[in-house]
Amino acid sequence: MTSEPLRRSDVLTAGEASQLLGIPRSTLYDLARRGELPARQIGRRWVFRRSLLDRATLPWTEPESWKTASDSRSISPLELAKPLPATVARKLRND
Repeated sequence: MTSEPLRRSDVLTAGEASQLLGIPRSTLYDLARRGELPARQIGRRWVFRRSLLDRATLPWTEPESWKTASDSRSISPLELAKPLPATVARKLRND
């Protein structure tokens, strides 16, 4: 796989990324540390690939959306809020 050379316009600083997303820089850093936004820390600086931030803003049900490493499959927030089935809850309590 050949990749295009990286250009300055492809990479955003934390200030540029927070402005693009409309969130405070502290929130951006927190999301990046937790792996909820695609970012790389180089020394003391965080850098953000514009293309990955674009994908991170897509609904997570979209196949092209960026997913964290823990997102093994797409689960809607409503699905996460559902209580466990009684049989599963009982099994967990007994283990």
